[in-house]
Amino acid sequence: MQIHTPTMLLVLSALCLSASLCHLVEWRNLRETALLYWSAGMGLIALAAATAPLRVFEFYAVAIGGANALLLAGYALLYVGFARFCDVKTSLWWYAGPVVWLLFYGLSPAAESVEARVAVISTIAAFYSLAIALTLLNPTARSGPALILCAAFGAHGLFCALRVVLVGLPAAIADQQLMTGFLFTLVMTQAILMIGVSTYLVIAMVRGRHEQSLRRLSETDFLTGIDNRRAFTTKATALLNDADAGDVALLLFDLDRFKKINDDHGHGCGDEVIKLFVDSTADHLRPTDVFARLGGEEFAALVRRRDKHEPAVIARAIVRGFANQARTVGGRSIAATVSAGVATNEANRDLNGLLTAADQALYRAKSMGRDRVEAVAVDVPEDGPPADDALLQAT
Repeated sequence: MQIHTPTMLLVLSALCLSASLCHLVEWRNLRETALLYWSAGMGLIALAAATAPLRVFEFYAVAIGGANALLLAGYALLYVGFARFCDVKTSLWWYAGPVVWLLFYGLSPAAESVEARVAVISTIAAFYSLAIALTLLNPTARSGPALILCAAFGAHGLFCALRVVLVGLPAAIADQQLMTGFLFTLVMTQAILMIGVSTYLVIAMVRGRHEQSLRRLSETDFLTGIDNRRAFTTKATALLNDADAGDVALLLFDLDRFKKINDDHGHGCGDEVIKLFVDSTADHLRPTDVFARLGGEEFAALVRRRDKHEPAVIARAIVRGFANQARTVGGRSIAATVSAGVATNEANRDLNGLLTAADQALYRAKSMGRDRVEAVAVDVPEDGPPADDALLQAT
């Protein structure tokens, strides 16, 4: 089935222009820089598609030389946009495609051959398409839309390479001035499908990352970068409901006399104390543990335990380690300390029950002098045999 190629080129141009405008609107909403590159790239491809039909009027320099240069410049911008989105470094060499084409078209005698022109333009387009597909395999872009885009650009790159072979077949190009032949039909059909699918997927990919970023911000403590109460509740509940998680314990921490630190040394110093506690605590926790700032100077950690004494031992190490590191903060003598309450899930399988039990243990640690660990339903071993009561003096 033959199609009227000039008409289809104008349709393709309108489609690319719409895609360009869609990317620009998305950029205004999301401020993702890659969208500007994609918008500019689609705009150049739209201009190339609108210019190509001029060969009907024998304006070959513009319709073939200029249009293909614009097309390859659009490909280059598309690649740079994907590279920026995937945090892949680029250089000016990625813009060499249209320059190579112009040098070939303007200087090489082989440019008189339609087969040679198709071979050069298809090879460069295949290179850009396959480069985009490989870039989308970067872990920073890993998502459903990105993987589909990767497959689409990979298939497009292979199709561009296949054109080098198809152009030599009979009836592939019946009339290059009128753009008739089955190769023109294949190229137009594939291009329209590719533009429509890729535009939808690109916007879905960018929106997905934006929503993920907003979700991460809503679950992250702005000062320390660790989870906040909302994230802790979600992750801790999931861990408690995991049948394979085994026994866990909740460690609840509260910085001692933190208001006095703020009053005596300023809130900036108080912030440094909080960040120091987070850094020192992270050294004692496993990657599978859930650690969060619940608010103010209160923190929680839900840890997997191998035996009934381990959580209190971990808490004691955190309390002692912080006391050693917080003697001076920012050149000031602070001597900050922290108290901890420990509760296991032997009697409390739900998060609220654990929080209540740990809070009671923490209150007891505060009332018995601070800078210590209190545990519920756990014997806490010192250097000798386990004690009957879960009481530690962290010195």
